[in-house]
Amino acid sequence: MDAQVCREKWAHYKLLAEQAAEKRLFEESEENWWLAIRQAEDAQSAQMVCMCLDGLGDLFAKQGRHQDAEPLYRESLHKKVGALGENHPVVGRAYNNLAFALYKYGKVEEAEHSLRQALMIFQDTLGLGVPEAQWSARHLVKLLREQGRTPEAVEMSKVMDSATINTTLDQTTTGARLPAALCEVCHRPYKGLQCLRCTQRGMSALRTLESNPANRR
Repeated sequence: MDAQVCREKWAHYKLLAEQAAEKRLFEESEENWWLAIRQAEDAQSAQMVCMCLDGLGDLFAKQGRHQDAEPLYRESLHKKVGALGENHPVVGRAYNNLAFALYKYGKVEEAEHSLRQALMIFQDTLGLGVPEAQWSARHLVKLLREQGRTPEAVEMSKVMDSATINTTLDQTTTGARLPAALCEVCHRPYKGLQCLRCTQRGMSALRTLESNPANRR
């Protein structure tokens, strides 16, 4: 089937899946996510597949089906690492997704590992002051406290408090900076009210993974 036709069908099924999820029609949403995944695979688009895997994983998480969400988040993470490398904000967010699912059904050690991986990535890329890193840290501190590892939790809190203070001082001395965010479409960091690369609309940014030579066969 022509790749463009697959992309159009993918967009159609993806929209139906999202609309059904908003109405809490979970079975209908799941069915359309799987149809969208099939079209993304036929289009040979790793980016589109990842968006569907994340969407379906989020749908399962919303229903409390965290054990079903885990393999989807894990596969999405694997594809993103293969295309973008380990040290990329998108990969950090994928580790956060996986950590959440793992934690929710009792895989505490794996969840901790994923949270630490996410923190290291954000530290190297966007900095520890960004919301994604703060999310990782909050959940890691919670996890450590629940295991009775209070000294480690306290130390992690101090590290993150220091990062927040440094971010505030940086803004004070150099002028206010707009916080970095990750675009939901192209998954790249941006500052301001919207991503200027793709304006967060349509299909214009579905090239992040495909354009990476590591993703071509």
